[in-house]
Amino acid sequence: MPASFAVMINRHLLSVDSDSAVAGESATYTFGFTPAHDVLSGGYLYVDFDSGYDASLAYIAGATGSGAYAISSANQTRAILNVTSDLTAGVAQTLSFGNIVNPGFVVEAGFTITSLNSSLGIMDESDTPTLSITPAPLHDLSITGVSYTAQDVTNYTIAFTAVNPIEQNGTVEVVCDTDYDLSAIQSTDVSGNTGASVAVSTNTLIVTLGTAVSADQAVSLVIYNIKNPGAQTTTDFTLKTKNASGSQLDYGSVSGKSIEPGALGSLSVTPGTKEVGEDTSYTFGLTLAHTVPTNGFVKIEFDSDYVLTNATVVTSGYSLSTGAGYVSLRRTGAPLSDAQTIQLNNIKNPAYVKTTSVFTMSTQLANNDVIDTGTVSGLTTTSGGLADVSITPVSTEVSTATNY
Repeated sequence: MPASFAVMINRHLLSVDSDSAVAGESATYTFGFTPAHDVLSGGYLYVDFDSGYDASLAYIAGATGSGAYAISSANQTRAILNVTSDLTAGVAQTLSFGNIVNPGFVVEAGFTITSLNSSLGIMDESDTPTLSITPAPLHDLSITGVSYTAQDVTNYTIAFTAVNPIEQNGTVEVVCDTDYDLSAIQSTDVSGNTGASVAVSTNTLIVTLGTAVSADQAVSLVIYNIKNPGAQTTTDFTLKTKNASGSQLDYGSVSGKSIEPGALGSLSVTPGTKEVGEDTSYTFGLTLAHTVPTNGFVKIEFDSDYVLTNATVVTSGYSLSTGAGYVSLRRTGAPLSDAQTIQLNNIKNPAYVKTTSVFTMSTQLANNDVIDTGTVSGLTTTSGGLADVSITPVSTEVSTATNY
């Protein structure tokens, strides 16, 4: 049996290459093949492209080997070539097409080359290796929040210019840092595209378009009810557009956002005594800008000359731990909001008179990311009173030098 193209593939005699594999881009494609049979002048080559390609404006950009060709006709997925110079069996050939428009979506694309005689009888046929079409980079991509304050519930605007068209029921998918809270988002919490809806899958926002987006169209989608994480620089956002079948079209990424703490209000510090070296109570007042969840924390930082080793918490609903210069109070009761008062006992004042450094109070999520923060001016410790003080001279005789 004469050798066929399929046998030649196993000997790596069939290849395809492109100067661009980006979705939607126009490219030059070069096919390499070795015919198993002579194809005489007057015969044909059919070059078939996968669905999604547009070869309708293709032209022959070059050829090597014994063959010469002229385009007879072309549509989106097939170019028919007249063979104008004999193709010799066993002689390697290359054939290049210009102005081939790649599919506008990610796909493993395949091709078929078929040789035919002048009577359209098939002589050889083979699929080429597949070529991976990659997503196109989005243009003018930005993601902007109304607020970057920790734990604020806010809106984010996702703006971009589409490279490839997105059909109705296609999607825009945005992957957010896992510390964002997307749980309050409802299907109607999106604007900017008529009939669009939004869904949440773990940390991904999925906007299903109600109105198609054309190539090179600017898009601006607003997503509502996004709750910022605690204070941090978030990981980068990534964005994909997909067609209604779920095939990726375009992609992009945006740098993460710097999330800043909110501000605690009405901060106060009231000691039981300011006397140096005394073990005493301290009462702290604060008004929260954002809720502290159960298992979140209130952290109070002291001057380094305080001794906190034996500190205890009097106010219920907390468990206390201490570190170098701070007390950490884990919230074991219900979430905290609004104005709060916390009393600590067994705080040992600095051992000498001084104006302490500021007290810093912060609230934290369970992962220790800061929610709100604020400072209170330090206080000045006071000296203690000496007891049973006496002064006794050795001699009380006038004008006599003596010891006391």
